[in-house]
Amino acid sequence: MNTMRYPKMLCFIGCLAVFFSGPIFSQHKLVLATEPWSPYRMIDAAGNLGGIDIDLIHALEKKLGVTIEIELHPWSRCLEMMRDGEVDLMSGLAWSEDRARYIQYLKPSYHTVQPVFYTLAGKGPSIASYNDLFGKRIGQSMKSVYFEPYNSDIRLYKVDLSSETQILQLLSLGRIDVAVGTDPNISWDIKRLGYKGVFERTAYIPPVKTDIYIGVSKKSGTLKNVGDLERALAELIQDGSVDSFIEKYH
Repeated sequence: MNTMRYPKMLCFIGCLAVFFSGPIFSQHKLVLATEPWSPYRMIDAAGNLGGIDIDLIHALEKKLGVTIEIELHPWSRCLEMMRDGEVDLMSGLAWSEDRARYIQYLKPSYHTVQPVFYTLAGKGPSIASYNDLFGKRIGQSMKSVYFEPYNSDIRLYKVDLSSETQILQLLSLGRIDVAVGTDPNISWDIKRLGYKGVFERTAYIPPVKTDIYIGVSKKSGTLKNVGDLERALAELIQDGSVDSFIEKYH
C-alpha cells in the first residue's frame, strides 16, 4: 500500500473540516430592504449609502463571506416584501407581535432608540416631568409614534409637522416650545443642521427605550442560517465594532 496517500488524504479532510466549520449559506447574495433613516441609513450628495446600519451590514458581509445587496423602498413596502419573502433581511426593526409572525428577529438587539424632548438652550430644566409638558406647543412628526401616555394624550398641545428638520426649524424660531424626537436620530439632525448649542435636552427623559433588530423573512432560505447570523452579530457587538459604528455618527 502506498503510504504517501495518507498525508494527502488527511490534508483533504482537514480542508473539508475548515470549509464546513464556517457558515454555509444557500445563497451567495442576500437582499436587505430598508429606507433612509438618519443616522442609521443615509444617502450623501453622490448617492452613496452610509450610516450605522450600513457599516454593520458591511461588517456582517466580511464576517460571513456573503454579499448583502441593499434595496431602498418605503418602509411599508419593505415590510410587505419581508412578508412575501421577496427579500431576505431588514434592519432597524422594532419588535411587534404582528411583525414577528413573518419576521425572525436576530438576537441580540444591536442598539436602542429612545424618545427625547428638546427646548431652546437654557429652558431644558423647566421641563422636569411629564406634567411640565402641559401648556407647551410640542412639535412632532405626523408619521411617528413615541411612547405612552404621550401618543394618546389629547390634553397635550401637539403640532403635527412633516419632518424633524421642520420641527427643529420652528423650534429655533420660537414658533413651538418643545420638540419631540427619537434619539439618536434627532441628535444627529441637530448636529447636521448646525443647531448644536442652540437646543438642549429637557430634564425630563421618558423612561422608555426600544430595542432595534435585524430581521430575517420567514419565507427566506436564509432562515436556516439564523444561528450563523446571530453568532456573527454577537461577535461584532462583543468586540466593540457596533459601538464604534454608533460613536462615528454621534
